[in-house]
Amino acid sequence: MNKVSATEAKNKFGEILDNALHGGPISITRNDRAVGVILAFESYMKLERRLEELEDLVWGLRAKEAALEGHLSEKESEKLLGDLLSAED
Repeated sequence: MNKVSATEAKNKFGEILDNALHGGPISITRNDRAVGVILAFESYMKLERRLEELEDLVWGLRAKEAALEGHLSEKESEKLLGDLLSAED
């Protein structure tokens, strides 16, 4: 990944954007410490979609683990609560 200082990014913003569009992400540094990244919008959207897919996968795996451990599903929980509330009446 290419890197530039925050000052250089400020002074050459248009050029930095073009480089990010055609050459990949660019790390922005301040005092030699990475503080940000500039990347093409299309790359950002791909990353966002991938993160959403991974999040869905994680929640799916957690749901399977819960079912294997004997926890109730959402529908089973709603039914049980409904039955309990009806029994109180």
